[in-house]
Amino acid sequence: MNRLRKVIAAVALAAFSLICAAEGVQLGSLKLDLPEGFSVRSAKPPFELAGPTGEKVLVTVMRSKADTSGEPNPDEQAKMVSFGRGFLRKQAERAGNLVVPSANETLSDGSILVYIGSETSGLFSSGYFLQYMLVSPSGRLAFITVEGKGNIGDDHARYLAVVGKATWLP
Repeated sequence: MNRLRKVIAAVALAAFSLICAAEGVQLGSLKLDLPEGFSVRSAKPPFELAGPTGEKVLVTVMRSKADTSGEPNPDEQAKMVSFGRGFLRKQAERAGNLVVPSANETLSDGSILVYIGSETSGLFSSGYFLQYMLVSPSGRLAFITVEGKGNIGDDHARYLAVVGKATWLP
């Protein structure tokens, strides 16, 4: 019986990965259209994805206490952006050398995208730590972290394009 559960779980995860590749992936109330090469490692929060070059992507989607109707709430959005910007900066400084300065963009749906990135180094390896925060007009929040190896600039451009096209679902 236990083996059957494992087989069913593996088949479900494989099917979920195929659906995600074809139409994008729904992570809570956030939908990301992922390019080819991504796979879903965990379909439960915090969601874990694997990027095309082996990078680890974690996505956490939250709804603020004030977001009860889904209607735009500029005060709540500003509060969440302010909180998140400080949080991302602390995490980036702790991770390593800051190389992608903190910046934000307003997206076409009114969401605010904040990002920052660090190069990391250890005794035997080096890599990067990219962070993206997306705040909906109503104050819903998604944190997306990417840990990988390679060129931080190239990978940041790739992830910025994906996160910048994310859509919020009701």
